[in-house]
Amino acid sequence: GDDTKFCGVGMMFMPADEELSKKMQAALDELFERNHLEVLGWRDVPIYPDVLGPESAENMPVIKQVVLKSEEKGKALERQLYLVRRRIEPELRSQGIEGIQDLYVCSLSGRTIVYKGMLRSATLRRFYADLQSPDYDTSFAVYHRRFSTNTSPKWRLAQPMRMLGHNGEINTLLGNINWQVSREKNLELEGDDDFYDEDEDAKDFEDRTGKSAADKEKICDLYDLWDPENTHRLVNVCNLSDDQEFEDTVSSAFSDSANLDSVMEVLVRSGKSPIEAVMTLVPEAYEMKAVGRPEIQNFYKYYEGLHEPWDGPALLVFCDGRTVGAKLDRNGLRPARFMRTKKGLVAFMSETGVFEIDEDDEVVERGRLGPGEMVAVNMRRQTFGLNWDLKDEVAARFPYGEWIANQAVDLPRTDYPQSPLSNRFDIPIDGAADPAAMNSMVRTQTLFGWGAEDVDMQLTAMANTGKEATFSMGDDAPLAVLSTKPHTLYDYMKQRFAQVTNPAIDPLREGMVMSLKMVLGHKGNSLQPTEENARLLHIDSPVLHEGDMKTIHESDFPTTTLDTTYPLADGPQGLEKALGKLAQAAAIAVMNGAEILVLSDSKALEEDHLGKTTYIPPLLAAGAVHHRLIAEGLRMRASLIVETGQAWSTHHFACLVGFGASAVHPYLAHQGIRDVVRKHNVKVANNPKLGEPMDEGKSLSNFRSAVDAGLLKILSKMGIGTLSSYMGAQIFEAVGLDAEVVDSAFRGTPSRVGGLTLRDVAEEIGMFYSRAYPDVLNAESEARKRLENYGYVKFVPRAEYHHNTPALSKTLHKAVRAASDGDYATGVDHYSVFMESLSGRTPTALRDMLKLEADSAEPVPLDEVESVESIMSRFCTGGMSLGALSREAHETLAIAMNRIGGRSNSGEGGEDPARWGALTDGDLEEGSCTTGKVSPMLKNLRSGDKAASAIKQVASGRFGVTPQYLRSGEQLEIKVAQGAKPGEGGQLPGAKIDEYIAGLRSSK
Repeated sequence: GDDTKFCGVGMMFMPADEELSKKMQAALDELFERNHLEVLGWRDVPIYPDVLGPESAENMPVIKQVVLKSEEKGKALERQLYLVRRRIEPELRSQGIEGIQDLYVCSLSGRTIVYKGMLRSATLRRFYADLQSPDYDTSFAVYHRRFSTNTSPKWRLAQPMRMLGHNGEINTLLGNINWQVSREKNLELEGDDDFYDEDEDAKDFEDRTGKSAADKEKICDLYDLWDPENTHRLVNVCNLSDDQEFEDTVSSAFSDSANLDSVMEVLVRSGKSPIEAVMTLVPEAYEMKAVGRPEIQNFYKYYEGLHEPWDGPALLVFCDGRTVGAKLDRNGLRPARFMRTKKGLVAFMSETGVFEIDEDDEVVERGRLGPGEMVAVNMRRQTFGLNWDLKDEVAARFPYGEWIANQAVDLPRTDYPQSPLSNRFDIPIDGAADPAAMNSMVRTQTLFGWGAEDVDMQLTAMANTGKEATFSMGDDAPLAVLSTKPHTLYDYMKQRFAQVTNPAIDPLREGMVMSLKMVLGHKGNSLQPTEENARLLHIDSPVLHEGDMKTIHESDFPTTTLDTTYPLADGPQGLEKALGKLAQAAAIAVMNGAEILVLSDSKALEEDHLGKTTYIPPLLAAGAVHHRLIAEGLRMRASLIVETGQAWSTHHFACLVGFGASAVHPYLAHQGIRDVVRKHNVKVANNPKLGEPMDEGKSLSNFRSAVDAGLLKILSKMGIGTLSSYMGAQIFEAVGLDAEVVDSAFRGTPSRVGGLTLRDVAEEIGMFYSRAYPDVLNAESEARKRLENYGYVKFVPRAEYHHNTPALSKTLHKAVRAASDGDYATGVDHYSVFMESLSGRTPTALRDMLKLEADSAEPVPLDEVESVESIMSRFCTGGMSLGALSREAHETLAIAMNRIGGRSNSGEGGEDPARWGALTDGDLEEGSCTTGKVSPMLKNLRSGDKAASAIKQVASGRFGVTPQYLRSGEQLEIKVAQGAKPGEGGQLPGAKIDEYIAGLRSSK
């Protein structure tokens, strides 16, 4: 009857302990009553546990339903049930009830009931008796089958969630969580409770509002439109960030799907339609996709300043009981198909053919979703909406374009100034200052951790080509925490990468879905669309120059510069104090109205501070301020710009943005490029054979292009499309930092091994200082005339240790050559020296620190140990392509591994089909191949040898991948990100490409 409009049903997973379950039920009854909900009854949901597997059965909760009655209905009822559900956990905690973690509310709604569990998809209907009952009718169903990929399977984590079914991964999860925590402390809605209720008849509507039935029909046509005059007060009467009253909206303890679902609920319960909510959280690449649709573009531009995207490959199916629909993320990497039949059935699924339609029905419309597209059914209107129709309706709700035109500011991309616009950045270049001068370029770069390789191999390449320098693959230098040389803090952060279930993006061929755009300023209340919220400063690149900084300081956006230096006299212990002082100053500045904070270490270059001041590492400063503002509920009110002399590589910029910076002004990198250009041009003027002169403006612009391209590459490897969602996402692992450092600035970042404390970090900066000012610290020392070559990239005597040294290689070569010449005794001697060098070498990786404590263990009898042949069958070589290795080396590895029963890896360069067959006596003459199956340079071959690589590598279908190539392998290895994208891996120098290699790679 009509009473059902006032009822809601809760689907509960409760503890298996009967007494605990009863105690919780009693507490819930009290909570419901206090919140004006009448408990009509509890129901044990009928189930068939015998269909479960052993693990599911062992962890199965008690499943109950509670039926509640309210004086509210429609949206008001949904909001009431939502708020009381959010109060359940704090209520039980306040009563000291244990086992809260075993209680989970699958749904509490008057419109939806969620049946789910830790079971196979085919078992769901057999497990729940309700789903087999002919009396159980519904006009819609969301059925989502998904394997748990990045969390351990649990009953509560089964899909769908309360409002979403999510197939994919949210790569920016930690950042999204941090931003949502910050956002909740700044949410509020104004207005009264005079919102439209579609369940209300015309007379009740007129009595309640004083408006006519015609007005109701008008509002009815705009059901999905959110009107400030017809909204409700969700947040200004309920502080959702108060953990004493409400459970957390988001948490790192939740899965990515659960967190996204929870934020979706906040938006929908606050008055937005599910369609608008999902457009806000998972926006498309609107500048390319919505061409010719200015209203939709303006909607997305408005919200990109208020809501960072939840980024990652995702297919979302959403439902609030009135609207059910589906949307793909901006990359569109998940299959998504829909169909509509003549009888009114609308189906959406990953693949066609999931089910059969009635014989007397027929399909009248079918299609698939592309990147960022969506479809939806409005069950009240009984209409089916396609992508642009749905988005047009949402975008027409408010004059977003007018607001943006009136309020938004775009920072124009201007040419680099010919010289620094401030004395602070006017570091003498081109030998204009004696090396002994306190502000010389060598001193300044050394102070901020620069080495000769950074200028000669990185900065110069970026200035010349507009791209990052190309290095060989692999890194045989020690981790920063194991190094005896000083390192910048960036070196302790290791980037994380996408996994196979979460593919990377191609930043070249798929660049249309990627963006480096950022917004600066006070990000307003996203629940209340207003013109004021559009007042933001938009930038195309996070790399700023002196002219940009001048424009920002002179803009209408209140900007405060915070000094990140501190007196050298404070000693290593001064870093912790300076860090706390900086974070406090940032909070005070924002409370006083600052909308842009500039964290600057340039004070160290001022005349009165030269040689007397040290600095907080910019990464530490940015992270500390970012997290302090989050904790204070101030983060949405200001953006961070890092102005530093310690940023020159793309990894540095990625770290700074990843830990909260919106933009970076790398003033020393810019001045360093000017120095490189002018020195080069002086040399060219004296000797034209050295090349063409460099253009200073072009070189500076190239540097920014190189950083931009490098950031896109880094984003793409994690499957992230926008820098705005990467900001604050902390997609790194700290290797070698103590919990003290992580808690100070990188909270939430994995750090599994400990390492440097804040004092250690300060002392490492001190090592740079001692190299920058040796003559200041010791009168008998001389000023450095050139940058130190730390040897981090290339082996340099007396510099950084490298695992692969020329001396070590020579020893191995001597051993191999002696044995090849038949002098096995000498070969063994050399090999022994080689092995001793390996066993006594300096640790370079964490595994080198492991020690097997087997001295006191009893020997294992050989007959209980695997045979040599069995062990060797698991040996594999690394993936190295023919071209990276010579033909002879590549074939030798393959033959050797095949002889011992192991597996060699072809690498991504293709493979000669002639190698796929075994050698016969007819192919050989005195141990060498004469028929071309392998290189004639190989010796000591024998009949039966095979040069085919057992593991065939595939990199995005390029480089000689053919059906025959794939069939010839025993195992396929698919490269993701590195090597699979243009310009990443496979960067073979042109001089090494001959006709044979080009043919194998099918090059044209």
